[in-house]
Amino acid sequence: LGHSDFFTGAFPAEIGNAYAGVFDLKLRKGNKEKRSYTLQVGTLGLAASAEGYFKKGGSSSYLLNYRYSTIDIIDRFLPAITEDVFPFQDFSMKINLHTEKAGTFSFFGLSGSTSTFDPMNRDTSDYDFIWDLDEANTSQKLNAWGLSHQILLSNSSYIRTSLGHTDWRYSDETRRLNPQNNFVPVIIDKTDFAEQQWTLTSKYHRKINASSSLRAGFTFRKQIYFYDFKGIGTDGQFLSFLENKGKTYLMDGFGQFKKNLSDFWILNAGINISHFTLNGATGIDPRIGIIYRLNENKRIGLSTGLYTKPDHLSTYFIERRNLNGDISTPNIDLPMIKSIHLVGSYDQTLENNLRLKIEGYYQHLY
Repeated sequence: LGHSDFFTGAFPAEIGNAYAGVFDLKLRKGNKEKRSYTLQVGTLGLAASAEGYFKKGGSSSYLLNYRYSTIDIIDRFLPAITEDVFPFQDFSMKINLHTEKAGTFSFFGLSGSTSTFDPMNRDTSDYDFIWDLDEANTSQKLNAWGLSHQILLSNSSYIRTSLGHTDWRYSDETRRLNPQNNFVPVIIDKTDFAEQQWTLTSKYHRKINASSSLRAGFTFRKQIYFYDFKGIGTDGQFLSFLENKGKTYLMDGFGQFKKNLSDFWILNAGINISHFTLNGATGIDPRIGIIYRLNENKRIGLSTGLYTKPDHLSTYFIERRNLNGDISTPNIDLPMIKSIHLVGSYDQTLENNLRLKIEGYYQHLY
């Protein structure tokens, strides 16, 4: 992790599709001065990493990290001393390629997976309830990958563009040892959930002069989801209790202006406009923040604004079967969720790279 920002509220206009807190994470670049390789063993995981330059003296670099669950490794060799094992593995990477004329390209990614198995650990000859004979497998996977490009237009301006894809999947399967058929395992329910999003973002930044800067851009999102849950009905047949899917697009654009009004006052004002193509809902969100420097190490701030975000896609695609048998989607025209934020803050830089920040936060949802 190279840099992180956490906004409790009243975040700037460039952040859209959010009405509460925002956690902005950026992976660090690999070391372009030297190559290094690391192997670590801890209670949480066995980790390996590699970073360095592609060409000595160049500006391009790579960073690779992989981690595997320590407790799962122990369970494979000494299963008698482990219980309730939750194996996991994750991988992260960032490749930074610098060119002389075409700008800088970065390829980054995060991937993780985990699974659990809840066995039927009772004696089949002695059980109190039928569900005592159940056992279940559960798994989750998350992948997030992206490609970004930044190019300088002049000494005071640049454009940064990125394309990213996230994919989350959850599945589980429950089996029951059938007492009427020599305790042969029978699947009694099965779940498959998936959510995906494609995101295209482009931002233009220009430093107008020593005290003023302008930032503008847009984000285009394609959102997809699929939910499926099947199980044994009262008649003993395998039925579909939930089968729903949908997709749509969300677009937002912003303009943001920052101005040092004096040596003590800083103004940050902007607007974010979003459009939800599923039902045509639109949000127009002005935002403003002002900071007053008490001295070099202390400052206070006050920020406010409007914020708009659609609900989860599954809310809009809920289906209802009418008396005549027709299926309708009564929530399809629901408006987006809106909120008003007001945040007051006190920020102080302490010694030894420490920072104190205190915030008072108010949110009104409507």
